[in-house]
Amino acid sequence: MINSGADIIILDEPTSALSVPESERLFEVMRELRDSGKSLIFISHFLEDVLAVSDRVTVLKNSRKVTSLPSSQLTKHAMVNLMIGGDASALAESYESGVTLPPPVETRPVLQIERLSAYGAFDDISLTVHEGEIVGLFGYLGAGMTEVARAVFGLLKPDSGTMTLDGEVVNPRNPVAARKLGIAYLTENRRATIFPKHEVYKNITLAHLDHLVKPVFRHPEEVGQATTYIQRTGVRPGSPTMLAGHLSGGNQQKVVLAKWLTKQPRLLILNEPTRGMDVGAKREVLDLVKELKSEGVAILILSTEPETVLTESDRILVMSRGKIARKFAGGTVSKEDLLLYA
Repeated sequence: MINSGADIIILDEPTSALSVPESERLFEVMRELRDSGKSLIFISHFLEDVLAVSDRVTVLKNSRKVTSLPSSQLTKHAMVNLMIGGDASALAESYESGVTLPPPVETRPVLQIERLSAYGAFDDISLTVHEGEIVGLFGYLGAGMTEVARAVFGLLKPDSGTMTLDGEVVNPRNPVAARKLGIAYLTENRRATIFPKHEVYKNITLAHLDHLVKPVFRHPEEVGQATTYIQRTGVRPGSPTMLAGHLSGGNQQKVVLAKWLTKQPRLLILNEPTRGMDVGAKREVLDLVKELKSEGVAILILSTEPETVLTESDRILVMSRGKIARKFAGGTVSKEDLLLYA
């Protein structure tokens, strides 16, 4: 970038995967480039970074310019107000004015994480998810939420800390071990978790073939089980023999969810469960999540969409730069609160 000879340099979320010291070194280079006559456009969700390095800040909302002001005239709180219209006389969405979280549940804990750390990914994470509870984990891209989920599901090895499931210390070495413990994980990339050239029923039963083949594998039973969960999750069209790749994105997500319901988990981790869906599909998926909650499943929802965690969660944790920056429980919380701590 520096040696390209460009006079205008665009940096899109360059600090999302950087530590604080690494970000500071990047800012030093950016200031040197500015002082040498280069023009830099810095795009970021990290408002403190914007204020730390920018001379002038332009705020966009719904693809339109809200304002452009010298950074010396702005604070993080003022920027959040500009981003979500906190000073407007009427807010389009009710969640922006705040939601009241329910009182803490008194059911037994299913997942307990104590001071879990993985170098370069997240640090000193402690959280609990109870039976029949939805915990929302909110943060921007690169905040470390996905890495925490990967550690719980055996995809990333933590350096320190402990995890317990139903009171037993666990350390799943891989997803197979995690699944046997009763942990299910829907990744943020649903297309990476389905086989588009195979039938819907095969996508649903694939994770549980070891259960289906005992003592004898029967194809009609496999299709029958898959059909049950196709109906439960509302996959449309509802044909078990349709190729998964022919479904819409929202229905593919339902197929992925149906796969993990073939054997109901103790802990369900949903990473961006409604990203890219239309309103109707979102509501159907989230209604199913609430149904699972009522059946006692412990649910951890990870999302960069504030409205998802605000409307669905019993408690909310905000992550920023690999750490839990704030916890909300049993009180009122707004979109502005989440953005301030993210």
